[in-house]
Amino acid sequence: FWPISIPSISGIPVNKTEQVLELVQIPADPFLIGSHDGDPVADITEKSQHELTLDTYWISKTEITNTQFRAFVEGDGYSNPNYWTDSGWGWREEENIVQPLYWDDTEWNGAEQPVVGVSWFEAVAYTRWLSTQTGHEYRLPTEAEWEKAARGPNGLIWPWGNEWAVENCNCEGTIGRTVPVGSYPYGASPYG
Repeated sequence: FWPISIPSISGIPVNKTEQVLELVQIPADPFLIGSHDGDPVADITEKSQHELTLDTYWISKTEITNTQFRAFVEGDGYSNPNYWTDSGWGWREEENIVQPLYWDDTEWNGAEQPVVGVSWFEAVAYTRWLSTQTGHEYRLPTEAEWEKAARGPNGLIWPWGNEWAVENCNCEGTIGRTVPVGSYPYGASPYG
């Protein structure tokens, strides 16, 4: 998951460590949301493509890594109800959740691999924890914010363009597990 923020900064320390959450600015220009009729992989619910304008925001350049999430796990992230929604805290308590699913599975948890096995409740709690740690407001992106950041202003089918390029992403069984974030620089969106 990618947290977003409104501050006008490109990178900030996380939990007073040397670790930095790198942010990319997404400008308030119009963009094409949804899919056009010629998109071969689009679902009917993604059509029709139309123009939308959002306010400027900042989104993390990559998914949250295990290293970044570790500070939440080893800190008070799973013990402080102030970071959680009421429903999320109830779920965490009922299920005795103290870390993400697969957290102890070394195949999925290299330091720079994206954190996996995180529920929506955990992702929201992390953004609230991150806000407390840094003094900047973070939240999860809306669907429109994520789509604009991922596809760019021109409604591309994939972040890199409209032609499929298996070498630009970890997909189709190429590796069979997650890889360090940033491993596919040619798969980046027009915003980086």
